[in-house]
Amino acid sequence: MNALFTVSGILLLTGAWDFFSHLDAQVVSCAGDRISDMQTCFFIVQQRGYQDRAYAIEDDDLIIGRGNNAQLRLPNVSVSRRHLQLARQRDRYVVVDLGSNNGVTLNGKPLQKGRPHPLQPKDSLQVGIFKLTFLIQSGRSVPVWKGQFINQLARYRPTTTEPQTAATFGLDKGTLLRMAESEHRLESARLVQLGDAARTWTPGDREVLLGRNNQIPVIGLLVAAKAARVYWDDRHHLIEALSWWTTVKVNGDAISGSVPLRSGSRIRIGRSVFRYEEPPSERLEALKGRQTARRETVQIPTSPIRRPASPPPEVLEDDDTTEEITT
Repeated sequence: MNALFTVSGILLLTGAWDFFSHLDAQVVSCAGDRISDMQTCFFIVQQRGYQDRAYAIEDDDLIIGRGNNAQLRLPNVSVSRRHLQLARQRDRYVVVDLGSNNGVTLNGKPLQKGRPHPLQPKDSLQVGIFKLTFLIQSGRSVPVWKGQFINQLARYRPTTTEPQTAATFGLDKGTLLRMAESEHRLESARLVQLGDAARTWTPGDREVLLGRNNQIPVIGLLVAAKAARVYWDDRHHLIEALSWWTTVKVNGDAISGSVPLRSGSRIRIGRSVFRYEEPPSERLEALKGRQTARRETVQIPTSPIRRPASPPPEVLEDDDTTEEITT
C-alpha cells in the first residue's frame, strides 16, 4: 500500500511539473517580437535628475511630445510638441519621427523622418533629453529593470501643461555629443581584470563593490570585504575607497575619497589589478568627426579695416624771422 501511494505521489508530482513547465514555456515563448492582446507594453522613462519611471502603453496610437495634446508628454523644450508617433501595426509597434527639430535616435542611430521603424523589446529611443526604453510584459512574466520588477517602479505621470516657451530649443552639437558619450559610457564601460581578460564587469548605473569575496572579488593580504565601490554620477563612473586599512590605487596614486574613472584607468587593490575601459563607438566617432570638420571649415568673415582719414600734414608758414645766436 505504501509503495502504491509512493508511486501515485511521484506520478502526480511529475504531471504537475510537466503542467507548470508547459505554462512557463508558453509564457517565455510569447515574450518575443510579436505583440498579443494578452501583453502589456511599457516605456521606461529616464531623465537626468529623476528616478526611472514606468509608463504603461494603453493606446494603439500614441503621440509623444511636449504639447498638451500628446498622450505621452515630455515637458522639456528639447522635445517638439508632436515629436514622435507610436503606432500598433497588427502584432508589433512602430515609431515614426514626425519631423521633430532635434530628431530621434533608436539604439543610437538617427531615425529617418516620416518613416516607420519597428520596435523590439529593450530598444531605446532618445527623444530630446529623455530616454525611452521599450519593454513587454507577457502573462505572469514580469520584466525586470535594473534589479527591480517593473511593477515596483514609480509610474510616470506627465505634466498637464507644456512649458511656456513657444519654440523648441535646438540641442547644439556639443550637447548631443556629451549626451551620446554619457549614454555610451553608461551602457558599455567595463572593468577588466588584468591577467584574465575573460573576467569583466559592466557597472552601468549600479553601485558595484570591490573587496574580498564581494561582487568584484579582490585577492591579497588583509583586503577588506568592502574595499572600494564604483558608482555612476549621471555622467561618469567614479571609484571611492571605503576601507582605511586597504589601499586603493588609481594609476599608481593612492586615493582617499572618490576619483572619476577615465578610459584606460588602472585600479590596484591588494594583488588584483583592473582596467577601466570604454569600448569605441562608431556613432561617437562620427559625431566627433562632424564636430572637427565643422571647426575646420568655419571661417571668420573679414572686412577691410576702415581707418579714419588722417588730417593733412600741418604746413608751417614762414614768418621771415631769424633767431640770432649770441655768444
